[in-house]
Amino acid sequence: MNFKNHLIAGTATSLIVGGGTFYLTRNIEQSIAFGLIALAGSQVSDIDTGSIPSRIFAWLGIAVSVFLLYLGYPTSSAVIGIIYMAFSSSGHRGLTHKWILPITCFIIAAISFKFPNMARYVWLAPFGVGICVHLIIDKIPPYKII
Repeated sequence: MNFKNHLIAGTATSLIVGGGTFYLTRNIEQSIAFGLIALAGSQVSDIDTGSIPSRIFAWLGIAVSVFLLYLGYPTSSAVIGIIYMAFSSSGHRGLTHKWILPITCFIIAAISFKFPNMARYVWLAPFGVGICVHLIIDKIPPYKII
């Protein structure tokens, strides 16, 4: 599938995730954040190509890394760079197109529900949903959706 089809599926997923989060929590900020995280997850699998999502994530990663350096968090800044390099160097349909990636996200998110000190990782659940949508859309034959 192409970027436009993944963006349509990711947008639909983000609306469903955001709506479901709002239904469960009644927290509009968390609902918007989880919806956007699901949208990002639906695009992140194509980080390993020279595609539009790859360029977007590269520029966002640079901006966030510089901001983290400015705030005095060099370790977090380095982690972003290492993750991006690991994903982008695996070749298309490499690590970012394996089911182990969303499964890992779900496992870490589930653990974060159990241990309050890991609550900051709960965002991996909508991220994993987005990745799953991307992988499922890739299995659809290349018919033009729009």
